[in-house]
Amino acid sequence: MAISLKTRKLIWSFSGGKCAKCKGTVVEEAISANGASVIAEEAHIVSPKPGGPRYDDAFPTEKLNLPENLLILCCNCHKVVDDQVGEYPAVVLREMKEKHETAVKESFGENELEKQRDDLLYADIVDQWVHLVDLDNWDSWSSSFFSPEPAISVDQDEQLANLPAWLLGRVWPGRYSSLEHAFHNFRCVLQDFHTTFHKHIDRCDDCWLQMERFYRTAGWLREDVYRRKVDEYEFHQDLVADLMFELTRAANYICDSVRLVISPVFRLKEGRVVLTLGGRCDVRLPEYRAHKESSQPYPGLEAFLKVRESRDFRAGWGEHAEDYRNRGNRNILAKCRKAGIRLWRILFYAGFPPSRE
Repeated sequence: MAISLKTRKLIWSFSGGKCAKCKGTVVEEAISANGASVIAEEAHIVSPKPGGPRYDDAFPTEKLNLPENLLILCCNCHKVVDDQVGEYPAVVLREMKEKHETAVKESFGENELEKQRDDLLYADIVDQWVHLVDLDNWDSWSSSFFSPEPAISVDQDEQLANLPAWLLGRVWPGRYSSLEHAFHNFRCVLQDFHTTFHKHIDRCDDCWLQMERFYRTAGWLREDVYRRKVDEYEFHQDLVADLMFELTRAANYICDSVRLVISPVFRLKEGRVVLTLGGRCDVRLPEYRAHKESSQPYPGLEAFLKVRESRDFRAGWGEHAEDYRNRGNRNILAKCRKAGIRLWRILFYAGFPPSRE
């Protein structure tokens, strides 16, 4: 279990921007265009690794990354206390932490305490959002929406279905409007993505939902009718993919906002939210770029259909399925899908329709 944003916010706030041992400043303020420099580390009192400094197999595993087992030390002091364990056992570090944090808390004014309470509320919401969207495995579950058979697990789908209402019901402190706008933007995209995907789905089994190939029929179809159904299917499939691109942009927008106002180190180790299309080498990083001047870059589904071609990545175009019949310049993703549809049609008319399994 990694250190949560809420825990990080607690230990950094209570550190007062000072090393608990030498009391030196651990954050150098930003100078001109350069960002602030963090010259401290989150030190474990009891190491989470066997053989590490002050490791104790009797110490509860669930408490290893909680505030009570962490303190802020500058890089030099961190090395000293870990190299000289005999001089700095766990009991000494706990006493050092308690004295330092008590002094910092006593120096807080009312405004600082109120800001700290607000920051912890935000941090708790962010931590829960990371869990509910399965952000650590985003690329794994979202990449299926760019495959020939878009699908999602029933559990993941239910999690996403409940998330908009959960976000709407949060108690927002109102301190950081930029962060709250980012969450509102994400909620709007997610609602449209989930609703659009559910317009045409098949339940494969008890565990998976798959996009329905609704152009398939049991009988013969005239060429023009069949072509219209295929265009409608391709338009729908590409729209779902484009909304997943947009949802990934919205997720990156939240992460950037958290780094801006809550914690500059939020998910720096994990990196940005990416998507993989078709293979391991085709990795995309969807972001709001020219659209960041708006507090809500996502304009709603109807307007999105008009502007999606201006986004950094897209699968489809146009506002209606008819646009697919009027434009022959399809992208690579659409061409691959079209080839798969043509293969199915050849097999169907030859009397060998592929299985829906």
